[in-house]
Amino acid sequence: NYAITGAKTGTSTLSVDEHIVIVNPASAVTLNLPAISGLNGTVWKIKNVTALTNTITIAPNGSEKIEGVAVDYTMSAPYAAITVFCVQAGGDYDGWWVI
Repeated sequence: NYAITGAKTGTSTLSVDEHIVIVNPASAVTLNLPAISGLNGTVWKIKNVTALTNTITIAPNGSEKIEGVAVDYTMSAPYAAITVFCVQAGGDYDGWWVI
């Protein structure tokens, strides 16, 4: 079973208790990822549940990386969905990755 929380409509930090994140972007939304420490294998599925094209930003913690780069990941397509997972193995692969 996956925990599904109420729709995100503004800036928030994702919790390890959330697994499926529903986003209703009436305006731009930022989802902050927590620090990777202790989160190896944590997975979030993030879904825009509307036809709206407002930007959904997934922001890493501090200088941590998404896809090997220390920048935000954005999506704005209607009904877009991504899966974000954490790797903490000690090395160049540490960080957040997108499927």
